[in-house]
Amino acid sequence: VSGKLVTIDNRRLARAANDKAGRLAAALAETDGIALAAPCAANAVFAVLPETKVAAMAEAGAQFHRWPFGEAAPGMTMIRLVTSYATPEDDIDAFIALAREV
Repeated sequence: VSGKLVTIDNRRLARAANDKAGRLAAALAETDGIALAAPCAANAVFAVLPETKVAAMAEAGAQFHRWPFGEAAPGMTMIRLVTSYATPEDDIDAFIALAREV
């Protein structure tokens, strides 16, 4: 590496991941049938959706984790979504569009 020290601005990368999660959380919170389980304070979003919507999104190829540790009413499922600094904005847009479509 030619003797140069490469530094990474971890705060900038974390801020980018958190901002993407915040945008995703805000859009999901405005989507019918979806509620945030908690405020988005970092790069993770916890949302509660009808199981039918969760199943339809999974079938359409959406990637998320069913979160078994939260409480959800019957017929509802909590999911966990995590963003990183490298999450493409197009992926976030596509997830939001799918959540609103199904």
